Amino acid sequence: MSIKLGFTEMVGAALVSLSLASISTAVLADGSEAADRTVPAPTFENSARITNPWLSISKQRHYVLRGRVDGIRVRSEKKLARRTEPFKVGGETIQAAIVEDRGYHDGRLREIALDYYAQATDGTVYYLGEDVDYYDRDGTVVGHHGAFRYPKDTKFLGVAMPANPSPGDRYTTEQVPHQGSDRSHVVSSGSKVEVPAGTFRNALKVKGYVLPDDESEVKLYVRGVGLVSESDPGGRLELTRYGRRINGRSAPTGPQAPENDLGRPPFAGTA
Repeated sequence: MSIKLGFTEMVGAALVSLSLASISTAVLADGSEAADRTVPAPTFENSARITNPWLSISKQRHYVLRGRVDGIRVRSEKKLARRTEPFKVGGETIQAAIVEDRGYHDGRLREIALDYYAQATDGTVYYLGEDVDYYDRDGTVVGHHGAFRYPKDTKFLGVAMPANPSPGDRYTTEQVPHQGSDRSHVVSSGSKVEVPAGTFRNALKVKGYVLPDDESEVKLYVRGVGLVSESDPGGRLELTRYGRRINGRSAPTGPQAPENDLGRPPFAGTA
C-alpha cells in the first residue's frame, strides 16, 4: 500500500496475482503480464508463520514508522496478533497471520486495520485482505472503505512478498472489483537506506503504481527486518523502532485507542 493508502484514510489498492481454479503467476522476471501464464495453486503448511526474510513479521512482531504525509505528522504502529484467521484458498482452509496497524494523524488515532498474511511452502507471502475502521477527530468510527477479504470480495490472491525477490520481478498484491489495483516492480537489491531505526545496506527497492490514478510509491525492505521506508509524492514514512519488545514493553507505545467496529479493542488478544 502507499503511504496515503496504508496510513491515512485513503483506500488501499490491489494487485492481480492468483485465481482459485487456475492461478495466474504473480512474479515474472521477464516483465510479462501475470495473466499470460498459469502455475499450480500454492501449497501451505505452517501458513501463519511469516518467515520470509524480506517480510519478517513473525520474527520482529512490532514496527513503528513515522513521517509526514501531505503536511500531517503520521505514525503507524504495527503488531502481530497472537490469534490467526481462517481463509479458504484453493479449496482448503488455511490460517492467516494478523497484523494490527494503528494509524495516527497529528497524534490522533484515525485508522485501525487488520491485515491478513499467509506464507506458502515456497516462501511466498500472500495478502488475503484487511478489515478497517476509520475514525473522526472525536474517536467515532466513520467508515470501513477499502476493507476486503479473499475470496469473498475478490477472486485474486495477492502477493505481499515473493519468495526470492530480485531486480526485474513484477508482482501484484491486490485486485478488488470497484476499488482499484496496483502493481509492483523490484527495482534493485543494493540500496543503502538510513532511517531512525538504523543504517541498512543491500535494501530491496520496490516501486509501485496505484491504479487507476497511476500514483507512484517506493518501498524499501531490509532482509531480516522488513519494511523500513515508504514514500510517495505526498511524503515519507520511516522505521523508528522494531523488534519483539519495544522499550521493554510488549507493544508499541501510544495513546489509548477507543473501541472499534472490528469486534475487539485495539491490540486485544495480541502478544
